[in-house]
Parts: sequence; C-alpha cells; structure tokens
Amino acid sequence: MNDNTCLGIEGMDVVAELTSVKSISNCKEFDDAYVNLIDSKAKKYSQARIIFDNYNCKVSLEELTRERRRGGKNPVKGYIVEDATKIKNGNTKVFLASSETKDSLTKYLAQKLIEKCSLHIITTIRHSVMSNNIVDVVPGVSSQEEADTLMILHAVHAAKAGFTVLIYSQNTDVLPLALRRVPELIASTAMVMGTGD
Repeated sequence: MNDNTCLGIEGMDVVAELTSVKSISNCKEFDDAYVNLIDSKAKKYSQARIIFDNYNCKVSLEELTRERRRGGKNPVKGYIVEDATKIKNGNTKVFLASSETKDSLTKYLAQKLIEKCSLHIITTIRHSVMSNNIVDVVPGVSSQEEADTLMILHAVHAAKAGFTVLIYSQNTDVLPLALRRVPELIASTAMVMGTGD
C-alpha cells in the first residue's frame, strides 16, 4: 500500500465489469464478488472512495434519460436488495433494469463495503457518505445525482487533503469533468479508463 494515495472508483462501473464476466444467482454472491473485486483494485492504495449514482431522484435529467431508454415502456419491477434476494436465471441485465433496484443495490453494496473491506473505504450513496475509518469527508460533496460529477468533487477533496489521486471510470464523461478541475487537482492525479488494473 502506498501512503497518501486515493483510488476513486465509480461504483456502478464495477457492477458492470463484474456482471459482464460472472453469472450471479443471488445478492449475497453479488456482494462477495463485489467486495473482493474492490479489495483487489484498491489494495495498493491507502484509501478508496467508491462513488455511486443517486437513483433516488424522481425528477432529473438522468431519470428522463432512463425513461427515454425504456422507449416509453413502464418501468420494470424493482427489487429490495438483501442477502437472500435471488437474481432469476443469473440475468443481471433484467435485475438491474429498474432504478428502484439500482438504488437498493447501491445502498446494499455500500454498506457491505463498509462492513467487509479490509482497506480504508469511503462510500457515497444518495446524499450520504460512509467510511469504515475515521476520516474528514466534506458531506456537501454528496449532493450530486451523477457519480461522474461527484467523483471529481471527491478527487479534488482528496487532492486538497494531500492524497495522490487515481480516478477509475469506464465513463468518458469523467475526463472533461476532471480537465475542468485540473487547477484544483495535484499534478500526480491520473485517470484509468477501462476494466484493467
């Protein structure tokens, strides 16, 4: 582990990465695989910040985009995510089709990361920040809807606290957001785009 290094991870990118290579039959299996993958990605860092989208906003640009993608069809049934929740036929695409399920999943995974990760973890969901270690995290940075924007705000906060920051995201929208904040990010901040380590 490197001292004063922070890995910022877009939480749903890791969900997409995980579900593209693994068939998952229930949420307990999901949480075990997710925590192991985060532990693996973050083992070289003194801190990891896992940032999730806020799926709790009913009227938002992001929700309008989700509605457009559904093609005017009614939203799919949402699941309450807990250990025993089954994922029918391991079909995570159908399971994750509902914003309600994604909201429940992000709360579930964030809590599991706090409980089970062996590393210093900070998670951001909805309008809250949790940590498995005592740390000064500005709560105001958690009011954004999209993880893209929120991740950059966390990167700036970590850089100002003296951390070297690595931003991990598959979403190309993060790059222009990071470029906008270059003056606030230290010179050693970097981005990783893709699914590799």
